[in-house]
Amino acid sequence: MKKTHLIIMVLLGIFFGTSEGMLKVVVASSPEAVIEVDVTAQNNHDWSAFLSIRTTKAGPPENRNDLTVLREKYPENDLMQNIVTARLVGIKALSLSLVEGLTKLDKYIELFGEAITWGLSIN
Repeated sequence: MKKTHLIIMVLLGIFFGTSEGMLKVVVASSPEAVIEVDVTAQNNHDWSAFLSIRTTKAGPPENRNDLTVLREKYPENDLMQNIVTARLVGIKALSLSLVEGLTKLDKYIELFGEAITWGLSIN
């Protein structure tokens, strides 16, 4: 069974889905490993790694296909252009009830069946 992980950050919710190839191992190992891959990809401006851990399911605005189209259509608005460095300095599991009031968590659960939420501190 594939698992998906919802990561909540201040002002930003990023949804990660399982992907093909090597990153299936990362996803299977732990949500923390997926988060570390994401933060490292952003720090390195590695678009391929960044996309590889996002879902291909249509629905959430963070899906791989929509992000690719947005980047191709509006290259001047590349979402990584403002990232100077990104380093994960803290991670904590959050209760679903806390996150429900801050996000559209119900839409993710409807689409993927379940969610795990996390609070992150990124420097």
